[in-house]
Amino acid sequence: MARLKKDFPGLAVCLLLDSRHCNGPTFRLCRAHDWRFLIVLKPGALPSVFEEFEALKAQSPENPLTVPTPDGRLTFRWVNAIPYDGLTLNVLECLVSRPNEKPIRFVWGTDIEVTRELCQALSQQGGRQRGRIENEGFRLGGARRPYAAPPRGDAQWPRGQRRPGAA
Repeated sequence: MARLKKDFPGLAVCLLLDSRHCNGPTFRLCRAHDWRFLIVLKPGALPSVFEEFEALKAQSPENPLTVPTPDGRLTFRWVNAIPYDGLTLNVLECLVSRPNEKPIRFVWGTDIEVTRELCQALSQQGGRQRGRIENEGFRLGGARRPYAAPPRGDAQWPRGQRRPGAA
């Protein structure tokens, strides 16, 4: 990462990460390189932050934003400046509601200040895209990826190529 910053010092970076990276070292690394981040926040990842968010969002009636969609609605809630390990973290929640379905909840921690004007873009064009990008990487429409071994033997590799590590 230091090399990326050295080679491209003016590059604007926003990391979209899963909850495994929701921790102080990742936050500090991003701060050191002047990178933004949007990281999935699960209840067990940072319990103190998650509990603080749950308590404060109920006390912030000005923060909900509900947006109708063709098949339901999106409800956004956020709390800024939650202290964590000498840092501050902003938390954004998106609740996807559709008729006759259980709501789906997405929660992210970020260093970007969440506002009424920004919450929808952070969620829909930022946080929710992480999963899509990751999943599309695994479903390349049958294309072969030389860095990934096929599930069964060498027969699935293109003619003339052998699976890495195969004798």
